[in-house]
Amino acid sequence: YKKFMERLYAGGLRGPLPMSDYGLPVITGGMEVRLLDLANLYACLSRGGIYFRWSMLENEPVPPETLLFRPGAVWLTLKALKKRNRPDAPDMADFVFPKSVVYWKTGTSWGRRDAWCFGFQKNYTVGVWVGNFSGEGAKNIVGAKLAAPILFDILKAIEPDYWDGTFDWEDKAMDDIELADVCGFSGYRPGSNCPDTSMIYVVKGSFPYKRCPFHKRFILEKRTGYRACPWKKYREGEIESAVLVIFPPPVRKILGKGGVPSFPPDCRLTVERKTLRITSPVNGSFHIIPHVRDAGYILLQAYSSAGKGTIHWFVNGEYRGDSESGEVLSIVPEPGDMHIVAQDDGGNVESVTIHVLKE
Repeated sequence: YKKFMERLYAGGLRGPLPMSDYGLPVITGGMEVRLLDLANLYACLSRGGIYFRWSMLENEPVPPETLLFRPGAVWLTLKALKKRNRPDAPDMADFVFPKSVVYWKTGTSWGRRDAWCFGFQKNYTVGVWVGNFSGEGAKNIVGAKLAAPILFDILKAIEPDYWDGTFDWEDKAMDDIELADVCGFSGYRPGSNCPDTSMIYVVKGSFPYKRCPFHKRFILEKRTGYRACPWKKYREGEIESAVLVIFPPPVRKILGKGGVPSFPPDCRLTVERKTLRITSPVNGSFHIIPHVRDAGYILLQAYSSAGKGTIHWFVNGEYRGDSESGEVLSIVPEPGDMHIVAQDDGGNVESVTIHVLKE
């Protein structure tokens, strides 16, 4: 986290709060920035990762340059930014794009108070902000709806000639990337159980060594689909080996699948000690109460190892309500530290402490 924040600071992005106050939500845009600073960071991408501070006057001294991002990482990022029919901009499915390549990204702030779009071509980088100067949100303040069309109109006006999207620094990028074999499902390094693999480009020396955690092999009963009982004798052909995709509990709850197969009802296993785990909020995290109506709830969620049962919630010693295992309980926070305790019917207890700030 600290390294990530220091990289943002080095790129000219610095919010009004101390670094430690933002927490992990900063990776999804949870930090206040200025239009000029973020546009300048996109200009850094157009230069292959070379950063220098913006200047307002043509005759100002040229600021010193630093290599903020490796050219290989920039090249991989631009591969995504030049795509047009993208899941992050569903409102632009029927939009008429310019013929030239444009590297672009939209954004919408929490509470729909800010619609953003940033993009660049060969010579110019453009940043667009649309919103209310009062900071009030509205449901139609969406980056793809309001800001993106303005950005493309500006780029078409200032760079009318066709451009194929190539830069003079791409040779350096090619020397900075390599091909790696990954699991076709998860993108991790393939494990022994991964059925399909793909070759992708990665930045040299930065590919994670973790093997795919999702594909797991089980011995199953052919007829029932249950896991084979460890001390039951099976005839030939009654069991089979199968690779299944196993998801973490929160994902499993949403998808309704991806769990570990059960043993048959008549397979008596040693009873394991039940546990309780809070998945939301994250211990030590920071939460900001925004100036937007109905936007300041904190979601409480915990999972019991039994997979079911009632969970009782307490905040700073005060009872706040119940939820079922995996279900969400929404509460309205107050500024300050919140000590959150979850307890199930079996007496298992788990707790976290979070820090709540008012915007």
